[in-house]
Amino acid sequence: ECDASLRRLGVDRIDLFQLHWPAPEPIAETARACDDLLKAGKIRAIGVSNFSVEQLDEWRATGVPLHSLQAPYSILRPAVKSTVIPWCAGHDTGVIAYSPLFRGLLFGTWPAHKTFAAGDARGTHKDYSGPRFARHEHRSPASGCHIRQRLPAQRGHSFDVAVGGVRPREAQVLPH
Repeated sequence: ECDASLRRLGVDRIDLFQLHWPAPEPIAETARACDDLLKAGKIRAIGVSNFSVEQLDEWRATGVPLHSLQAPYSILRPAVKSTVIPWCAGHDTGVIAYSPLFRGLLFGTWPAHKTFAAGDARGTHKDYSGPRFARHEHRSPASGCHIRQRLPAQRGHSFDVAVGGVRPREAQVLPH
């Protein structure tokens, strides 16, 4: 799969080889396969997504380096703040948040009772339909504000959004 990606991308090495879900194979087997790619120079760094602390510990026990973890993290889904993020901080592993703006909900532009076009997966996802979505979109009678506008002030959070632009190839080099 990596060789096919290298050909499709037209590159000699992939900067970050990201596993988006834990594989059905044992973690040690997956880690060894990634280590082989790293040692062969086909990838520069290894990342995983959606791993628990237990799975991260299991990966670490293999001795194969792990450079990043991608996890769902937003003001509406902060659970990883007390689990895998501290693990990563303690093991020199970067964190990449996914859905920090909750797939658009936190942009602040959606009307009450937002609907989705046919084929948009959010329309059938529990976070964007039914009671959970109603809770997210709840309007305060006193302020008229959406929950997404009230939460940062009420919980002491602030948003820092970094948007990466297109950069010259040499600016994208990860340290070895």
